[in-house]
Amino acid sequence: MGIGTITQSELANFVKACDELGGVGSSNCADLLSDFRYKPTSIINESLDPFSEEYVQQQITLYSEISGRTLDQQINEFTGFDLENCINAQNPYAHSDPTFIAKHSRTVLQAVELAQLPPNPEILDMGCGWGLSTEMMAFCGAEVTCVDINLQFLDLVKQRSQKRGHPVCTIHSDFESFESTKQFDMILFYECFHHAVRPWVVIDNLTGLLKPGGKIILAGEPIQSFWWKHWGVRLDSQSIFCMHKFGWFESGWSLSFLQQLFAKNNFHIDCRKKIGFDGGMICIIQNAEEYQAGKKSITISNTEKARNYLRRWRHSPIFTTPPGRFLIKIYTLVKHMTLALERKLSILTNSK
Repeated sequence: MGIGTITQSELANFVKACDELGGVGSSNCADLLSDFRYKPTSIINESLDPFSEEYVQQQITLYSEISGRTLDQQINEFTGFDLENCINAQNPYAHSDPTFIAKHSRTVLQAVELAQLPPNPEILDMGCGWGLSTEMMAFCGAEVTCVDINLQFLDLVKQRSQKRGHPVCTIHSDFESFESTKQFDMILFYECFHHAVRPWVVIDNLTGLLKPGGKIILAGEPIQSFWWKHWGVRLDSQSIFCMHKFGWFESGWSLSFLQQLFAKNNFHIDCRKKIGFDGGMICIIQNAEEYQAGKKSITISNTEKARNYLRRWRHSPIFTTPPGRFLIKIYTLVKHMTLALERKLSILTNSK
C-alpha cells in the first residue's frame, strides 16, 4: 500500500520510511511512492508575475516549509563524500554501475555535439558538481572553466584533472554572483540549473560571456508544468525527499516560461525531446539573430542543392537524346515541370 497524501508534519516519517527501504530512488520504494502526493500549506499565487520578487518569496516560503530550513545555498547545497576515494576512482562518482555512467556520459557528449563547437573550444561548466561533465568535455579537447558552490567538489575536479593533464580551471561561486572576464563557446548547465532561485538573474549575468556563435546548453533539467504554470518548487516524491533531507532547492519550469526567460535576453531556445538523460530534453540556446541567420543559410543552401540537381537532371542524356516520340513527349512534359519548379525555388530563395 502506498503512502498516499502527506503534509508538512509527516515529512520526517516519509524520509525515514524511504531510507529504511534503501532511499527514495530504490526500487524497493516503488510501492510506497505509488500514490505519493504532497499537500502544501503555503499559498502560491500563480496570477503574480513569475519574475517578481513577491512570487519568488512565496516559492522560498514553500521551500522552507518542505525543507525545514531557511534558504542558504552556501550551507544547504553542500554534499559530503569520500574525497580521496573519488580522486582515485575510475570515474568521479566512484560508481561501479556502467549503465549509470554511460547514461550520464552519453548525455554530456550529446550536448557537446549539439553545440557544434569549433576545435579547442572554451567551455563554462556551471554547477560542475562531481565533475563528470568537466572530464568528458576536456577529453573531447575543450578548455573547461568549472563553477560550483561546493569547495569539496572543486577540489575533486582540480585533482582529477591534474592527474589526467586536462586544461581545467575551477572557480568557487554561486550562480547569481558568478562573474568572468572570459568569453566561452559553450555554457553548460547539466542537472543544476534547477537549483537557481532566480534563473533570469543568472542568464542576465551570462549573456555577455558568450563568444559570437556561442550557445548555452541545458541538459538533465526538469521542464514540465505539472505543478506550476510558470515555475516553482517541485512536489514529486524525490524532490520532496531531497529538500527535506538535504536542504537542496529543487525547482522546475514550464517550457513557455523558459522561452520567456531567455527571450528577455534576446535568446532563442530549441528544446529537443527524448535525447537527454532517460529520454529527457536537451535545450540549445543561442542569440536570436544568429539562430535566424543560421536557419536562413541552411534553407538557401538546401534550395541551391535542389536547383543544381534539377539542372543536371534536365540536361542528362536520357532527356536530351530520347529514342522515340513517346519519350520525347515525356521529356517535354518533365522539362516544363522541372523549369516551373526551378522558377518556384528561385522565387523562394529571393523572398528570403
